[in-house]
Amino acid sequence: MSDSKQEVVQAILRENGRTFWLASFFLPKASAEKATDLYAFCRIADDLADDYQAGNEEKLESLRLFFRRESDCLTLFEDWQQFLFNRVRSNTRALNACVALIEGIQSDLSEAHFTQDRELLRYSYAVAGTVGIIMAELMQSRSEVATYHAIDLGIAMQLTNISRDVLEDAKRGRRYIPCEVPVESIARSKCTDTVKASIVSVITLSNRYYRSGLAGLPYLPRIVRPCIYIMGRIYSEIGNEILRRGVDWSGHRAVVSPLRKTRIILSSLPYCFWLLLKAYPSSSRLVHEQSLHTELGQLPGVHQ
Repeated sequence: MSDSKQEVVQAILRENGRTFWLASFFLPKASAEKATDLYAFCRIADDLADDYQAGNEEKLESLRLFFRRESDCLTLFEDWQQFLFNRVRSNTRALNACVALIEGIQSDLSEAHFTQDRELLRYSYAVAGTVGIIMAELMQSRSEVATYHAIDLGIAMQLTNISRDVLEDAKRGRRYIPCEVPVESIARSKCTDTVKASIVSVITLSNRYYRSGLAGLPYLPRIVRPCIYIMGRIYSEIGNEILRRGVDWSGHRAVVSPLRKTRIILSSLPYCFWLLLKAYPSSSRLVHEQSLHTELGQLPGVHQ
C-alpha cells in the first residue's frame, strides 16, 4: 500500500480506535501494520451498517463474496479501500472468520431486539470474537487454545461497546442488552431502572470474558503480549467507568480519560515485563473454560 493510502488507514485508527492506536505502539512494526489494516477493514465494514446509505447492502455483500473468494469485484469501493481489503485477505488464512464478521455486520441492517444472553453472545462472537480469531493468527499464536482466549477477549470488548452505547443503539432501532423494554422506550430514555440492571448484567458478563481473554496471553508470542494486555485493561475500564457513574446510560458516553489511560499503562508495566518473560504453556497445561463457548455452538474456531 502506498504511503498516502497507509496514512488514510492510520488516520482511521487514530480517530476511531484510540485505545488500539495507543496499544499498537507496543507491537513490532510488522504486527502493528497488519493489526492496523484489520482494524481499518472492520471500521469500514461497520460504518456501512451504522452510517446507512443506499447501496450499503450491496457493498457489504460484495465484501462477503470477496472474502469467500467467490468474487474479486470491489468496484463499489474507493481505490485505497480495495488495496486495503486485498492486503487483509492476503495476510490471513482465517477467511471463514472474515466472512462471519461481515455476516454479523450485515445483521445490523435489520432490527435487533435481544432478550437472551445467547443472542447477545452469538452476536458478539460474530462482530468481535471473529476479530479475535484473525488477530490471534496475525499475532502468530502458537496454539489452538490461543484462539479460544482471543475469541473471549473480542466478545468481552464487544460487550463493553454494547453496555456503553445503549441509547445510541436504541436510536438506530437496536436493543442488544437482553431485556423486555421496548426499544422505543429506551430511545426516549425511559424504564431507567430496568435498563440499568441489564447493563450491569452485561458488564458483569464481560468481566468473565476479559479474565479468560487476558489469561490466554501466554499462548501468544512474548513480544505481542504487552500490547494486547494493555488494550484489554484500558477497554475493560470503560465498564468500570459506567459503574462509577451510576450506570447513567442516557447521559454522556462513558470514556476513559487520558490521565486514567496513563495510570493504567504505568500500573500494567510490571505485569507486562512478567509477560515478556513468561514461558509458553506446555501442551499438558492447555486450559480454557469451555462453558464460555456453550452458547456459541458450532461456530468457527470455538471450544466445542
